Amino acid sequence: MNRSVCKARTRLSGFTLVELLVVIAIIGILVALLLPAIQAAREAARRTQCSNNLKQVAIGLHNYHDTYQVFPPGFVDSDPDYTNGKTQGPRENTNGLAWSALILPFIEMAPLHDEVRSQTLEFARHWERDLVGTVAVIPAAREGVATYSCPSDTMGLLNTKRGSFGKNNYLGNSGNGAAIDRRGIFWVNSRVSMKDITDGTANTVMVIERTATRDNRRQNCGEVGVAPGLVNCDWNAGLWIGARYAGNSVGWHPGLQSPDVDSYGGGNATYVINGSNRDWGVSWGSASDHPGGVQMALADGSVRFAAEAVDMLTQRYLRDRQDGNAIGQY
Repeated sequence: MNRSVCKARTRLSGFTLVELLVVIAIIGILVALLLPAIQAAREAARRTQCSNNLKQVAIGLHNYHDTYQVFPPGFVDSDPDYTNGKTQGPRENTNGLAWSALILPFIEMAPLHDEVRSQTLEFARHWERDLVGTVAVIPAAREGVATYSCPSDTMGLLNTKRGSFGKNNYLGNSGNGAAIDRRGIFWVNSRVSMKDITDGTANTVMVIERTATRDNRRQNCGEVGVAPGLVNCDWNAGLWIGARYAGNSVGWHPGLQSPDVDSYGGGNATYVINGSNRDWGVSWGSASDHPGGVQMALADGSVRFAAEAVDMLTQRYLRDRQDGNAIGQY
């Protein structure tokens, strides 16, 4: 008799299958409710770190300006000739270094700057080629710099879409259109100072984001009716070391690839935030993995968020340092 009671009590102390399924369902619902909040919190933390990176870059640029009375050039080129088809010799197009390499001492990266100086023979040769034109990439070019990488970007510190050199998610504002626009702050051998930003430093973009992550959420790049049509934007960020050697010059570059270090926006639908009406716009424009827009550092050193829905005129005015136009909401 006692043994039967014990067995009954043992059976009664367990969960039935229905109860177990109910518990699992409740846990699943709770996870589904909490997961978006957790992901949003993580993205908020990444966005904050990205903003801090941009702030550090802006301070570095201001410290460079305080030292030399101008902002650094977008990139250095000993022969900035845009003649279409001009053959570039081995000693032309030196040294190719970007503004982001030149400010390294001002963002607490002086040892890396010293490596670049030494490995380019005191800046005498291009960082990608030696003095006789042979491909000879300096080792420093393949070092990643965390300050130049947005945590929201899924690519690591090396840009595998641009030769596996050190990635830069923060591109210099070169203006509205192609590389010869020069309405921004950075272009080949530029020497822009504060006094040249007549629209006001709080109204002019200095540095802006470009991710290296493919946007699988939507097809927002390409031209309707022209093969391959609208596709996912496969953004490819930039390089902190400088502009890669491109051989012969063309109308939009002098033998060095300016989109490696600078960006363009607002000129037309090719250069809108998080999209482009050309499939090659991913190499020139601005984009991020932050929902709804991109972050940018203005010339006054502040960091702002620009919504992707901002109208094109506002983008254009923000990119132009001296157009005299009032900036709309963004």
